[in-house]
Amino acid sequence: MEVVSQSMLKEWMLSKMDTKMDTIADIRIENLIKNGDFKDGVNNWEPRLNTFEITDTTFKILTLDYTSFAKVSYRVPLLMNHKYYFRVEMKSSSPRNGVRVNGTSIIYHSGSSDWETLSGVFKREGSDSPYHDFDVIYSIMSSFEEDDVLEIKRNVVMIDLTECFGMGNEPEKEDIELWLKLYPNNYIDNMEVVSQSKLKEWMLSKMDTMFEDLDVAQGHEIKKLPESLLHFEKVDGITVTKIGKSHDGYLYVFGKRQGENTHLLRSNDSGLTYEKGIPITSFGGETLISFCVYSDGSICFITTGRKIWHTTSFDIPPIITFTGEDTFAVYGSDYYEHDGTKYVFAGEYNNTSTVKKMWLSEDGGLSFTLLKVGDTLNDGNNHWHAGMYDPYDKSYWLSQGDGLNSSVYHSYDKVNWEKLEGIHPTVIYPFPNRVVFGRDKGDRKPGIDYWERSEGHPLVVHDGITFKEDYSAAAFVPHPSCWDSYFINEYYFLFPLRAGTESYIYGTGDGGASWHMLYTGETIRDNITRVRNDDYVYALDSSNNLYKAKSIKWI
Repeated sequence: MEVVSQSMLKEWMLSKMDTKMDTIADIRIENLIKNGDFKDGVNNWEPRLNTFEITDTTFKILTLDYTSFAKVSYRVPLLMNHKYYFRVEMKSSSPRNGVRVNGTSIIYHSGSSDWETLSGVFKREGSDSPYHDFDVIYSIMSSFEEDDVLEIKRNVVMIDLTECFGMGNEPEKEDIELWLKLYPNNYIDNMEVVSQSKLKEWMLSKMDTMFEDLDVAQGHEIKKLPESLLHFEKVDGITVTKIGKSHDGYLYVFGKRQGENTHLLRSNDSGLTYEKGIPITSFGGETLISFCVYSDGSICFITTGRKIWHTTSFDIPPIITFTGEDTFAVYGSDYYEHDGTKYVFAGEYNNTSTVKKMWLSEDGGLSFTLLKVGDTLNDGNNHWHAGMYDPYDKSYWLSQGDGLNSSVYHSYDKVNWEKLEGIHPTVIYPFPNRVVFGRDKGDRKPGIDYWERSEGHPLVVHDGITFKEDYSAAAFVPHPSCWDSYFINEYYFLFPLRAGTESYIYGTGDGGASWHMLYTGETIRDNITRVRNDDYVYALDSSNNLYKAKSIKWI
């Protein structure tokens, strides 16, 4: 066995590079943004009605025009199926400012008042316009005060990667950014011919970065970043009261189109067309709390009258299979499917001192058994908050609230329960390396906790992310997501402000190793949904309007 050190490997790679350089032709790279350094003022740019100042190094906003979200734009031609790299350096005092490309993809600044690089790669798809505005300053701020900060550096870049490198040979975002570092101010103007010497310099810098990454990665989990944020657009022509969790690849909603009554509808083309199933009147006037469609097409429904329903198909009327002893709610009820087992958690929810029970089905809602009786501790604020099956260690997780009753329970056999007091999350979700919990407690700040599997027992949770310091977690209670467990390492938390209109979505693409803000706004309020075989994420606003956004690509 020969152990090849990093130094030996690097020496071998350098020798191979020298022998291959003569076979590599010069590469011509063009910045599509003419006057990206604003040397010619705002020529080629559309600053709209904003007032601005061009300093020695920056383009600085002084006042904002509120007739459009796009504040400063550049009209750029896009070729079909070509990939494009873009880059803007921005300083902003608000997280409502960012950049928008291709008409839909938005990357927001964190609002830190520091310089941040907003960059990415996108592809012009078949339905996209051949021309699009590159909004280098995009803002949804409702007001702009004298002490607000919004400016960009004079080095805006957009490159047609397919044109420069060939289709299928486009470099990654990190490679292009490494190459741009070889130029003053990370900027090229018009056409740049990359000579062999420059290319070799780039390859050497890439090699150094690669070996640095080898050192870092040996003891750490690789973390992924979102390529963009969620940009929701309203789906016209339909009103939706509830989106369901789906394990069969279809989008399921209870909704109605103009002139029709509310029915269960399903779509396999991202909500463009629908098949009609059972009417909402199938539940005898009861209000639907939640529902789940399993991979075999069977469906479980939970309604407000303590009832649980089941059907074998979306167009066959359901039957009542179980009646609880107390009312059910969105919190405390959840669904999961794994290896053919169809789990239903139905937790009783009511603010009284009577004992609350958590019921479990493992056949998709046909039959139920008592999973656990909650602790009341002589407190009238007593109900189940969440239930979830953990396929990675074949165990069960429960959450109970509030006050003295606040506890998380964990069991491998459904009989013996380990109890962790002091937290009562409304969402529990398992990943291969950890379990995450969406906070809901008055003495905590809004965010996400996690338990690392490698730490074992007794249970200890850690702070995954805290995103608000001026509110309690009880003000931003996370809503259960209609998330298909097909997406093993990806999940989104929706945090709507309980007494207001503000909402946040935080997501992970690396199994909960890192969390990132994917959306902030006043539109999305409920039912964040991801369906397999579909490139969109769905959600509802407070007026039963359906919205969808292109799902996040993690890099």
